[in-house]
Amino acid sequence: MRFLMAAFAVAASFVLVLGLGVWIERGGHKIPDAAGWIGGLGIAAIAILTYCLFAGISPLKEIRWQLDGIMMRLPRPAANPQRLPVKQRSAEEIAYDANPTAVASCVHLQPIERAMRMAGVDLHIYQASENLVVVKAACRINEAELKRVFALSESIYYAERYQPERSQWDNPRADIFCADCLKIEGARSDINVLHGDECRDDTPWFPSPPGQSRQANSLADEPATLAILLKCCSASLLSQLPFSVTHRIRIRRCR
Repeated sequence: MRFLMAAFAVAASFVLVLGLGVWIERGGHKIPDAAGWIGGLGIAAIAILTYCLFAGISPLKEIRWQLDGIMMRLPRPAANPQRLPVKQRSAEEIAYDANPTAVASCVHLQPIERAMRMAGVDLHIYQASENLVVVKAACRINEAELKRVFALSESIYYAERYQPERSQWDNPRADIFCADCLKIEGARSDINVLHGDECRDDTPWFPSPPGQSRQANSLADEPATLAILLKCCSASLLSQLPFSVTHRIRIRRCR
């Protein structure tokens, strides 16, 4: 069928071009020498258009597809992706990570921060604003145990909340605050911890997971609590020594 349509298109184009030439000559007009090239191109163009008309094909779309294929095969210049700016860590942040006895919170929260470091909690500091540095602890807080172990005053409290955007449950946040230092501008009165919605099954608890046996109030009946407090005391003593001395002490312990 396509062959017949193509043959009909070629025949029709010949008839149209030759008929046009005869009509021009009968009108007394001289056909130029270049008419042969023009006639050949005309026959080809009319044949193609006639075939496309009977076959239901859009010649412009076919040409565009062919051009797109040619452009896709052409080599393209290498992309030059823009690199996102990398936040540079401050000297204080580097020094805090390097010194295991360093503390960065206010004096009222330092016992808790020091106990977290001795318990192996992953702690870092970050610049929350131009004048505010916040301690970030990767742990979940057992509030009842925190109050009991550290005998917290009313000015030190734990709070969980959300910072809503599209939903009221967006941006969960949990912190241990010092209300006395919270009023002072630039005071480091906050230890940022993990909210319950941010935690996984393997997220560490501090000071200890809920549900552990607490049969007596004495420290002897609670080895985990005793260990934490002993570590806090040793950390307090070590923090008074130069970093080089504490480093040598830790090396000897490892040996």
